[in-house]
Amino acid sequence: MRIPSSRVGESTPPLASWSSLIPGLARDSASKSRVIRLRLHPLITVPVFRTPSEGAPVADLPTYAYGLLRTWVPIIDARPGWALVLLPCLPDGSVGWVRLDDRVVIVAQPTHIEIHTRRRTVALVNGPERRVWPAGVGRPASPTPRGRTFVLGSVDIADGLVDRAILLAAHMPTHLLHGTGLPAVGIHAWPGTVFGLAGSDGCVLVPDLALTDLEDAAPPGTTVLIH
Repeated sequence: MRIPSSRVGESTPPLASWSSLIPGLARDSASKSRVIRLRLHPLITVPVFRTPSEGAPVADLPTYAYGLLRTWVPIIDARPGWALVLLPCLPDGSVGWVRLDDRVVIVAQPTHIEIHTRRRTVALVNGPERRVWPAGVGRPASPTPRGRTFVLGSVDIADGLVDRAILLAAHMPTHLLHGTGLPAVGIHAWPGTVFGLAGSDGCVLVPDLALTDLEDAAPPGTTVLIH
């Protein structure tokens, strides 16, 4: 899949969708730790700013991140009337400020996901509570990318060795494409996997029961920390 490029200097700001490349955006400065337990959804396309001000927008955040996947993004910082959010576009880790008004919805998100590539575990974290499962991660030639990302959405896969996956906003040239054409990091089961190994194409492999629990507790916009 070829990812098209957009230029910020155009009269209309580029759409910060999953398939867009927008050079020059600010980058996540606390990419491995901080979690604010809120997620945001734009009811209509809203402007994204580099700073919390009324300057020219650097992008537009659409209501759909990709196809039928609605845009939900985690809030990672806030100022009065503004929220700093992770964006679904390239480069991974891009961030922008969105004005808090009646064009957006904010909901609480008590849980987040932590993936440890060295320990080869996945944890569902709810305050002080942690549920941990063994996981498979990317092999040395295609490592699972580290940093802070978020759940893009869950998809059902019609053809293949797995029938569903949680897609992350992290871009990765995986061979599976999750039945959607998206080369994204995914969390999914895999038949015959011995968990605790590093042998995937960058995706995170978990037991079936873990996937069900993660889908139930980690909707789109949930923060994911990959260590």
